[in-house]
Amino acid sequence: MKNDFSIIYRCLHYFNSCEKLQLHEVDCQKINNCAIRLPSEDEKWLQFDNYSNRERVSFIVYADLECVLCKTESDKKDALSYAYQRHEAFSIGYYVRCAYDDTLSSYYFRRDEHCIMWFAQQLNDLVHRVKNIVSANVSMETLFKPQWEA
Repeated sequence: MKNDFSIIYRCLHYFNSCEKLQLHEVDCQKINNCAIRLPSEDEKWLQFDNYSNRERVSFIVYADLECVLCKTESDKKDALSYAYQRHEAFSIGYYVRCAYDDTLSSYYFRRDEHCIMWFAQQLNDLVHRVKNIVSANVSMETLFKPQWEA
């Protein structure tokens, strides 16, 4: 299946062409320069301290997948490397939450053997819908003095 979009995982921006992605990637590497630090045995709990640096997101997706464990047959005699069960997905549900407009929030689910393909297509469609929504220029509301001061 050929994707007609690209996402840069450093900043999670969406691009509908490789040219736009490559142009953005140069700037993104300079702006979003972050170091990856894996936890050590002494510091194995991660926490977020810089609450003033957090960014609000307009849309978030919560998803849950249900599987059935199916027994597998194998010719292997070695019990340590033998996978005797496999997960088969049979149901998936997801909730799209919009932070600023509840009419854009909704729940979807599917129960059948094609639920994973359906979910992947749903996410692809969601990317296009959200891109159109967040890319649209909307005039800012005039703020009252208390709103402006807040």
